[in-house]
Amino acid sequence: MKVQDFYPPKNFSAQVQSLRSFIHEALGWNYEASLSAPDILLPLRTVGIVTSMSGRFDFRGRVHGHAFANQGFELVDITAGEVAKAALPKELLQNQIQQALEHDISDFDATHSLRRGFQGVVMSLPHHSAFMGRTIIRRDLGKLNPPVVQDLKRVGFVSSEFEKLFEVYSDDQVEARFLITPDFMERLIAFSDDYMGRNVQCAFMGNKFHVTVDIDDRFDFSRDLNSTTYQDASASILNEIGGIFYLLEKMQTLQSRVGAKGASATDVERGAYYKGVMEALIPAVKEASNKFDPLNKRFKGIENALPLFCESLHGLLLPRF
Repeated sequence: MKVQDFYPPKNFSAQVQSLRSFIHEALGWNYEASLSAPDILLPLRTVGIVTSMSGRFDFRGRVHGHAFANQGFELVDITAGEVAKAALPKELLQNQIQQALEHDISDFDATHSLRRGFQGVVMSLPHHSAFMGRTIIRRDLGKLNPPVVQDLKRVGFVSSEFEKLFEVYSDDQVEARFLITPDFMERLIAFSDDYMGRNVQCAFMGNKFHVTVDIDDRFDFSRDLNSTTYQDASASILNEIGGIFYLLEKMQTLQSRVGAKGASATDVERGAYYKGVMEALIPAVKEASNKFDPLNKRFKGIENALPLFCESLHGLLLPRF
């Protein structure tokens, strides 16, 4: 989309979504504000990774495109529909309370509200290794772990630290161990300690690597903004972009392989990539600002968004471990 072809609608909320779409397109990405259920939803529901107590979901936004090293990706915002606690069977409520007590689910309030299910994002990336079967990595539920999930059997690993946090199920034991290497386990454990990775779960399905992060309102790239000025809106959207890059880096780190160039050369390329993003995006947004509110010029000062954007990307230029 060229700036001269960019005409935001009259409604402010719609203008914000239009601005969000434009900023994503400046990166070569595509943003959709509303969408139907993604294809991966049913497989993830079937194996219990994405859940909804009401059986309903809201799909509030989708981003797809390519990131560093031409890595294709799709990111979908999924929120389970609300459910009335009084309408649930007593044993179901007790089961959720028990899980909360055993696993310190801090966002569960047994007195006033019931956690309605998945509230976060699902990220899908092509995997660098071909595989035929299905392998999932779920959070460990202790005594509540089933021996079989659908037709997937439990896979054991020697890492006690990994086994304490996760439970793996697969229809191909050999392939599961090929995909989940000691290096991968180490990186997934590290991500689970991250503020965005607290409830991370994974699935190797359809020759893609799917990662779900149940992060509630700690990260949202599609919400309606309460901003009163376009300057505030643009700053918030740039911060969202920084969050997306942060997640992309985490996902690429999980399945990264050091190529022939070596780690040092790859880190140099990553640094150049992110610096180029920052240098190209801010001028593009400044230019687009002329299309918004030309009478009051409330969008003037977009340069104030640059520190926010850079802060969101803080640390991404550091070497991967």
